[in-house]
Amino acid sequence: MISRLILYLIGGLARSLLFLIGWKPFSDKSIRRLSQHKRAILVFSHTSYFDFMFMVLLRAAHPYSLYNLVTLVKPQVFKYFGWILRLL
Repeated sequence: MISRLILYLIGGLARSLLFLIGWKPFSDKSIRRLSQHKRAILVFSHTSYFDFMFMVLLRAAHPYSLYNLVTLVKPQVFKYFGWILRLL
């Protein structure tokens, strides 16, 4: 019960932050389309180091729809952010 409450609060905070920086939430249609597939590989180039933080916010904003989201990052990032990345 408490863990669901914490997920709900973190999700609300993440959705609020995404809204404040101008991101739109996933629509129900998009989430249904993603959940129809067992696996999907999405490849895109990043524009800054903040792209990973946006992915973390999106994952926190939709904990039940994006529970299988996995990201590959280069090893150099672990030099600075390894302690937090291992927690995720």
